[in-house]
Amino acid sequence: MIDAQFGRHFQRLTSDRPDRSGQLAEGVEAVSVAGKRSMGDTVAALVANRRAVVQSPAGSGKTVIGAAALAQWLNFASFSPAVTWLANTNEQCDQAKKAVALFPSIQESCEIRIACYAAGLDCSKDDLVINDECHHVAAQEIRKSIENCTGWIWGLSATPNRADEFK
Repeated sequence: MIDAQFGRHFQRLTSDRPDRSGQLAEGVEAVSVAGKRSMGDTVAALVANRRAVVQSPAGSGKTVIGAAALAQWLNFASFSPAVTWLANTNEQCDQAKKAVALFPSIQESCEIRIACYAAGLDCSKDDLVINDECHHVAAQEIRKSIENCTGWIWGLSATPNRADEFK
C-alpha cells in the first residue's frame, strides 16, 4: 500500500565515521532517496535499526515514512512504549499529527508525545524518539533532549549533513 501510494524509491547507505565531520555517527543507518528502494523498504530499514536517518528531499514523504515505520515497529512491541516525535516548528508538529492519524494502530498501541524541540522535553526514558528535521539536533539545547536516550532514535531530514560548525 505504501509503495503504491507514493511510488518513490530509496537506497540504503551507511557511514562508519563516529566524528563530527558532518557524517553520520557509527552505527547509524542512513536511508537515502536514490532510485532502487521502495518506500516499504525504507520503512523496513528504519524498523530494523535502533539508530537511523531517512534522507529525502522536501515534500517526498519523510513524515509519512516515519509514521509508517512507527506503526510497523509497534507491531513488534510486547508492551506499550513511550514514543516522542520532535520537530522544529508547530507546522511540522501538525504534519506529524496528521501522518500519525493515517495509522490508527499507533494511538491504540502507545502514548505518543509530539512536540517542538523548543519544549526541551527529556526523552531519556523514551523507547523511541523520532526527530523531524534531525539536522537541528546538533544544536546543544536540542541535543539535550535525546543525548541520554537509550531507546531507538530515528531522524528525518532532507539535509542531515551540516556544513556549519555544528556538524
